[in-house]
Amino acid sequence: MRLQVATSNHSAGIPYFGMLHCVNCGGALVAPAKSAYLGGGQIRHFWSCDACGQEFQTSIRIAALSGSSD
Repeated sequence: MRLQVATSNHSAGIPYFGMLHCVNCGGALVAPAKSAYLGGGQIRHFWSCDACGQEFQTSIRIAALSGSSD
């Protein structure tokens, strides 16, 4: 099994209704296997495809809410 990293805004196979698809086989992915908050508004999602076993991760950045701190 090979780990791939996909980092960008709306890439890594999000063509239909915001659903993520496997970067290897195109199978639909419903939820990440694990997520981690890295601070500074960055969240990393770890994915594993049930169809082919491909593992990869995506990273998103969220805006800080007013009145909250990291």
